[in-house]
Amino acid sequence: MIALGEGATAEERQAEAAIRGVALWQGAELRYRRAAPAIASPMYRAVEGHCWVVEADRRDRFFLKLTAAEVVSLIDTAATIEAAIMAAGLGIAPTLLAAVPVQGALVFALLDEGWRTAQQRDLMDPAVVARIIAAQATFHAAPPLGRTRSVFQQVEDHFRRAMDAGIGLPPDQGWLMESVRLIAAAIAAAPVATVPCHGDPIASNIMLGPDGQVMLVDWDQAANADPCWDLGILLAEGVPFDRAARRILSEGVQAPEREAILARCRLHGIADDILWGLRGLLLSATTRRVDVEFFKYAQWRLLRARLALRDPRFEERLRSL
Repeated sequence: MIALGEGATAEERQAEAAIRGVALWQGAELRYRRAAPAIASPMYRAVEGHCWVVEADRRDRFFLKLTAAEVVSLIDTAATIEAAIMAAGLGIAPTLLAAVPVQGALVFALLDEGWRTAQQRDLMDPAVVARIIAAQATFHAAPPLGRTRSVFQQVEDHFRRAMDAGIGLPPDQGWLMESVRLIAAAIAAAPVATVPCHGDPIASNIMLGPDGQVMLVDWDQAANADPCWDLGILLAEGVPFDRAARRILSEGVQAPEREAILARCRLHGIADDILWGLRGLLLSATTRRVDVEFFKYAQWRLLRARLALRDPRFEERLRSL
């Protein structure tokens, strides 16, 4: 732990200012350390929020997340707080203990001994994936959130932002956007009820704990949406082969319905990759953090989308809903 104010960098001083605004630990002796370094590629971790472990009076320890400057205009902190509180009440997320929305500061119970961030190899374990899907299902069954949105509208919003800002887009951006619109039309033609969704279940937002416990973190993307959005992201992240995906989806689902659900999930996964590709390009053009590889992360996500769009099964999936 580092005592606040002792040779602090500019970023640490910004963190100190935010920390001092948290009533939870007013009057306590505070020490802190980074919870994780910001890594955009290959693991998008601690990038859009600066993450700290804060220790009060050398006894109580907390997890503090501070919204990064680049994403302030992209984050609805009130919606994040609502989703985080509901998820914690369901036992699938750490408890939100305090918030200073004006500073984008959220304080959570620290997942400490026995807990770790999931890695890609964890998502290749069917037992782990099943527990993650169970946590998603718990949230999907909860009362509606105050915010409803679709991944397709978010892609359109990010595309407009990029165009308005004059951000350099890839030469095939027209084809990518046309493909997203084809997917959106196919999904809209086979509507389902929206449910509360986490919206960002990539490996770095999944915590694995003792006795097989799973918790989801980072609720910035949470909203009422198609549940296949959540599942599609997870499958794109860790279950690329359809045979394995079918096994995951097989419990309690008849074969014809399973194929439609799998198609819906894969299509949502493509749209989400394009969303985060555009987001990465936007952040790359606006960030002052030259050590965070937003551009590289954007290229990885867009590459995965292109591969899925060029897969011979793409057209079949559009017709399978």
